[in-house]
Amino acid sequence: MRHIFIINPVSGRGRGKNLHKDILSASEKTGIPVEIYHTKGENDAEGYVREILAQREPLEQMLSPEEKDTLTFRFYACGGDGSLNEVINGAFGQPYVEVGCIPLGTGNDFIKNFPEKKDLKNWKNIENQLLGRAKDCDLIRYSGTIDGKTDTRYCANMFNIGFDSNVVDMTEKIKNLPLMPGPLAYMISVFIVLIKKKGADLEVLFEDGSGYNGKLLLFAIGNGCFCGGGIKGLAKASINDGLLDHILVYDLTRIRFMSMFTKYWKGTHLDHKKAKDLFIYKQSKSLTVIPNNGIMRLCTDGEIKDAEKVFFEIVPSSLRFSVPF
Repeated sequence: MRHIFIINPVSGRGRGKNLHKDILSASEKTGIPVEIYHTKGENDAEGYVREILAQREPLEQMLSPEEKDTLTFRFYACGGDGSLNEVINGAFGQPYVEVGCIPLGTGNDFIKNFPEKKDLKNWKNIENQLLGRAKDCDLIRYSGTIDGKTDTRYCANMFNIGFDSNVVDMTEKIKNLPLMPGPLAYMISVFIVLIKKKGADLEVLFEDGSGYNGKLLLFAIGNGCFCGGGIKGLAKASINDGLLDHILVYDLTRIRFMSMFTKYWKGTHLDHKKAKDLFIYKQSKSLTVIPNNGIMRLCTDGEIKDAEKVFFEIVPSSLRFSVPF
């Protein structure tokens, strides 16, 4: 197996800059050879993964099925959820490929779906990463017009539209201020966005034939439970159950939203005594979202794009994700 670390040097206020020597040290201790690549900008990680795998294709054709296992690649996304998203999109559909994650970002939400490995230090331990084992996980395929282009891409964790997306936008603006750790930046952004109370206006077509049309506070579609550095908005979600989870929060008043926000954060909001008056929670294999004003801000694994009509569907067991030892 080839172990390739793809480092986003600007992720987590530049924490990736010191990772290079840690990787080499772990390689020496374990005797496992490694390769390291530092990204040069947006989408570079995805392009690099595609380039490396394209070089492998001629060798695949020359080997027997048993020998092809020696061509297994494990790409470690060293950055935030956005870096992981790029690596996954570069690797999707390729055989004998695993993806790992060294969490350096603000939220690091995807790895929170592995409660047996909840200690962040374990994920940052390169020796444990090199000795990790891959698990089958689902992905979400989404198709539509994104940033003016018709495209099909993949998401590991969650989409957010409306309030959550606006909070992410605000967090990006303030998280690099002095003495502003990621979770604090997110909480401050929640209150700033709540004052403006800017949600979304959508038509949502659910798989079972039901739907919603009109203003709402937020809409989340996920494979995993968490967003915003640990908010458990999709409390029933599982990354390997073959289902999408989605929650549509009505256009609530500020007071009503704040009354449920603590429960929303902890993932206990589904038991709220007035849940049916506050939100719709569903599980399905697909759905369609259409912005009534033509454009919506779509936050995908922490990265925000402008989107038009988008179709979402689950792709079961389409990611081999490496979990540290």
